[in-house]
Amino acid sequence: MVAYNLVVSRSTLKPIRYLRQHVCRLLLARYGEESTISDHVKLIAPGNIHVGRYVGVANKVLLDGRGGIEVGDYTMIGVESIVLTATHRHDRLDIPMCEQGMVHASVMIGQDVWIGMRALILPGVTIEDQAIVAAGAVVTKDVPCRAIVGGVPARIIRMRGQE
Repeated sequence: MVAYNLVVSRSTLKPIRYLRQHVCRLLLARYGEESTISDHVKLIAPGNIHVGRYVGVANKVLLDGRGGIEVGDYTMIGVESIVLTATHRHDRLDIPMCEQGMVHASVMIGQDVWIGMRALILPGVTIEDQAIVAAGAVVTKDVPCRAIVGGVPARIIRMRGQE
């Protein structure tokens, strides 16, 4: 078996990037200048997704806009991360969960936030400005300003600026 490395020149990629950015401007509720959405990003209900300026969304990210997503300026979302805004209702025991419908809750991601690779952000979460979400973290609760969180469920590891 032979493996191949496909090398594509930057001049070939430029029209593809331009087209992707144009489509994002058309589909998203807001798409800030100099923002980039990479390959294989899945957008659910893109009309409810607001992306600020200079935002970077890496490959294979899932953005579920059904409940609404706000992403602040200068934010980075790592490879294969998931931002969910909808989940199944499960309150009643007399009705199967699959028949109880969905509940939606918006996700707010502040400015200058770094969400690491394969992080999972659950519905209703607010991640405040300058926070860092570690790779693989599952964020179930709000993240305060400048906090570094990690783990399952995510907990504060330390605060940025405090050594």
